[in-house]
Amino acid sequence: MGLEIERARDNTISDNSINTNFIGIQFSSAKDNNVTSNTFTGNVNDAQAAESRANHLSENYWDNAWKLDLKETGFSQINYRIDPFFLSLTKDVPEYQLYFQSPGMNLLQKMLKSADDKTLVDKKPLMRASLGQQEDNRLASNGELWIVGF
Repeated sequence: MGLEIERARDNTISDNSINTNFIGIQFSSAKDNNVTSNTFTGNVNDAQAAESRANHLSENYWDNAWKLDLKETGFSQINYRIDPFFLSLTKDVPEYQLYFQSPGMNLLQKMLKSADDKTLVDKKPLMRASLGQQEDNRLASNGELWIVGF
């Protein structure tokens, strides 16, 4: 878990690089938090949210988000939605965790979307990670390569 925001309120989380986690950021019973200018790369699941509302996400980079920048602003016109469907499903039946990222579960999640008031949305996702964070990610990858090489 990169960041877990549980029962938190009125926090600002910005300028972080959350990399190579099972879950990049998870909201649990969190309210009125601002998450801006962060980079989420290499996470199995970038974000999850359960029983959280009125959190504001903006201008974050999500490597697995669908992106489209027709206006060439540096921001995608496609919102990045965090749907708690899988999290709520596995809360009631933990055995369903075996189907994480399976094609059938992904299809089911698209068909049975959660209500809009239960999802988190980054309405202005970045098209690219900031240069400083891209450099940090590249250096971390090179360091890991050197360690493996030795």
